[in-house]
Amino acid sequence: MASRIDFYKRAVYLTLRRINDNPDSVLHKVYRTTLLGSRRLVSLVARKPVAWVAQLQSARWLNDHQFEITGFAFERGIGFPDQPPVVRVWLAGPGRLRVPATVEFRRDLAASGRTKDSDFDYSNTGFRAVFDLGGLFGGEPMQLRAQVSVFGRGRTRTGGFEKRFGGGSAKFPSARALDGVQVVPRWVADEGLVIDVRKPVATLGSLEFSGRRMLLEVRGEGLTGGELVNETGVVPLAAAGDASGVLRLEGELPPPAPAGATGAGLVAEDVDGLHGWVRHAWYEAWVTDRDGRRLQVAVNRPGPELGEGGELSGYVADGCLLIRDTPVSLLVSSVAFETEPELGVRVAGRVRGDATGASLQFVGAHQTLPATLQVEDGRFEAFCPLMSSTWGRPPLPPKASAYTLRGLTAGNEWFWIGTDSDLIDQLPREPQHPLFRFRFQVDGGRRLQFRVKAPRADDELGFYHQRVLEEEYRNTTFEPEDSVFFESFYGRSAACNPRALDALIAAEHPELTRYWGVVDNSVGVPPGAVPVVYNTRAWWNARGRSRWVIANDWLRVKFAHQPHQVVLQTWHGSMFKRIGLDRPGFDPIQERALKKERDKWDLLLSQNRHSSEIFRSAYAWEGPILEEGYPRNDALAGGDGRPIRELLGIPLEDTVVLYAPTWRDDQTKAELLLDVAALAAELGDGYTLLLRGHTRTHEISEAVTAEHLLDVTTYPDITELFLASDILITDYSSVMFDFSATGRPMIFFVPDLDDYRDSLRGVYFDLEELAPGPVIYDPALVAPAVRSAAAERVDSYAAKYDEWQARFNPHDDGESGRRVLARLFATDPPRLRPASADPE
Repeated sequence: MASRIDFYKRAVYLTLRRINDNPDSVLHKVYRTTLLGSRRLVSLVARKPVAWVAQLQSARWLNDHQFEITGFAFERGIGFPDQPPVVRVWLAGPGRLRVPATVEFRRDLAASGRTKDSDFDYSNTGFRAVFDLGGLFGGEPMQLRAQVSVFGRGRTRTGGFEKRFGGGSAKFPSARALDGVQVVPRWVADEGLVIDVRKPVATLGSLEFSGRRMLLEVRGEGLTGGELVNETGVVPLAAAGDASGVLRLEGELPPPAPAGATGAGLVAEDVDGLHGWVRHAWYEAWVTDRDGRRLQVAVNRPGPELGEGGELSGYVADGCLLIRDTPVSLLVSSVAFETEPELGVRVAGRVRGDATGASLQFVGAHQTLPATLQVEDGRFEAFCPLMSSTWGRPPLPPKASAYTLRGLTAGNEWFWIGTDSDLIDQLPREPQHPLFRFRFQVDGGRRLQFRVKAPRADDELGFYHQRVLEEEYRNTTFEPEDSVFFESFYGRSAACNPRALDALIAAEHPELTRYWGVVDNSVGVPPGAVPVVYNTRAWWNARGRSRWVIANDWLRVKFAHQPHQVVLQTWHGSMFKRIGLDRPGFDPIQERALKKERDKWDLLLSQNRHSSEIFRSAYAWEGPILEEGYPRNDALAGGDGRPIRELLGIPLEDTVVLYAPTWRDDQTKAELLLDVAALAAELGDGYTLLLRGHTRTHEISEAVTAEHLLDVTTYPDITELFLASDILITDYSSVMFDFSATGRPMIFFVPDLDDYRDSLRGVYFDLEELAPGPVIYDPALVAPAVRSAAAERVDSYAAKYDEWQARFNPHDDGESGRRVLARLFATDPPRLRPASADPE
């Protein structure tokens, strides 16, 4: 049902886009008049602009009076292709008060990413606005709201900011104070950026710490007492006032939470799959006056960090005083992107508490980058290399992700690392490098981050530029090139059957250029191959020029078969679970998409007769099938797993058990049905358990660590893991048909077989009847089955194993790759094949 709805939505969108692209047609004029008129009506009823996009990118003080903001604003569907619009920015106050800003044009590439509208490049709607707020100091308390007006193409739209960039000064704008008046920029839900003008009744005079005692001086008339407050309770402070209007408050904070404690008052750390609790409490400072009013203590001076202590420190939020309590912490005050002598990130700042033996790391979704740390005289400096070698491969840049700076004490306990407000004012910052796009930012907890993205040029970013590139690709007659374009699992790896064929081509046809489509430069390609990053101009061109295209999964709608090309679809496994048209509930919309994909292929590789028959039905395939076995399994014929064990640090005498489950179509999180940590503990010494997650669960999986367990989900070549393993545990994954080429024991752990077979996916044969190893439903029986297999008590499955190999591995003889290439290079391209239709 969902796919049908998506199809009709896409059809309506394409129809409206064609109408909008033809400004001379009557339909275009009717459409535009109706669209804009309906927006005006809805805006009046909703009392807010419809289709309005306005994002605050940064908000910082240039000096005591001047306040600068940057951002972009536009109306969806109204672009400015000829020249930038006229933008006005002001602060609207009580009555008709209006504080205008001086506005300059600023190109902002992020603008086109805020909408999927590909009709216009909205990057020319960016601006820089500077307010002179000197007139607000000394004035009456009030609140002002930032407003933006965009004029162009005979139309004006006005509204506030609806979004903000959450990784810099727009998230954490700082306050200023002068002559007893605070000017506090804040973000208010449904209001956007507001400026509060305050006359604080209680302001900070001084703040000192001695151990866990705090001495606080607050200035104000009629102040009588004070306390620190957080969600766990109240810390009363002893109060002493004098005739000068200074209230002295003193008190001792409760003992810190013990190591490993959790609960109220502590900040939960959950960064990209690593879970821990930081012992980090915070308190608001409040005072009372003789009338019983409770007042928050304001800070009327710049600078976020107040007081020098060990575990305790003061900081400012929204112009008011807070106290942070953490045994050890770092405050980052500077960060630099360095290219010489080594590519990396250098951070420096102040230390509070005892950081002896601490370690730092930048933690991303699927990669952790360690940093070297030096601490001296209350300051620290750390360097994190950005090129790293994993699994013994050549150094590569980080995977596309956000990487958060995290710290561990010598006792392996997480501690808090913050970012100085002066540094936050400089963020976001985007240094340039050819291997990736890079940005310094902070997260919602003021922790320093850097974000790595694929290295697309400015004119390759956003929906508009991607539409232009795709249209150029589809409308270009490419000059054929003697090259091969490879793609594996949508560019997330350079592995599987395409990798094996690449190695043969490199050895036997060095005159051919070998391109690999990759999601980013963290995907290592074979030696001598040329990586082309997805959606870059080089990627589009390599796909268009190459005479041969070899892929192991769908090429999708962005691929148009060229007349000079031969496309080999190698697929990525024999089938136990149903695929394509054989799947239950496969509707006509999905069928249409499948057949459009199938029509891009010229040759289809099959591992065995079982798979060939399925391809005929599941893809309604009538073309040639190369039933030659899988090139990726050639290495299993006489291969040696000892070098892989040495690389992974596995004792050669250990029994290595590989657990490689498949993915479920209804998965939103990669939850394992087998407790691998418990299994590794039960097997104990003499066993090493390898966990290999499915490629489709990489984005939703979390790393697993335990004794005797090694998470090899990101290991680039599963065939090498087969060689290193003595036993396989799987469920419905096609690895069962590849590992069996080794003749080694297999165990099938299938606790959800009934649901998977009858409700979720459907299967092609009875696993219990054919399986060449035990089929287990109870996790308690997995370890005994492993020990039995390790003891070579598998005689009862010998006959089934022979039958299995005869059915599924008859061509996995070490020569599959050569047979496949011979047939590929002997195939003439279909000269008259029509270009692929428009995307669905």
